[in-house]
Amino acid sequence: MVNVSDSAAEQIRKSQVVAKCEGLPLRIALVGGGCSGPEYGLGFDEKGNEDTEFSCNGIPVIIDPKTITKIEGLELDYVEDQQGASFVFRMPKGAQGHGHGGCGCGGGGGHC
Repeated sequence: MVNVSDSAAEQIRKSQVVAKCEGLPLRIALVGGGCSGPEYGLGFDEKGNEDTEFSCNGIPVIIDPKTITKIEGLELDYVEDQQGASFVFRMPKGAQGHGHGGCGCGGGGGHC
């Protein structure tokens, strides 16, 4: 499925409190893509009838049926560096959701 790092799980819990969304699962969705690879969206949402729900690192996660087949193996991390802090998405090389697109630039992963 999807792996949520310790640092991402900690930041997700903090975000739930700030957004007053405790108890709602984290929705991960594909929201576009291009030469730099797929773009992902995160948000707190209620589970829909067709969503898949699972827990990763103590975080309840929901994914819609169209997205789940495309993000198998996705790793969600939270990174702080000189440019700031952000969630980072990584797909293992060769994974189904790793987009290379038709432009040949071979990027993979994005920030939200």
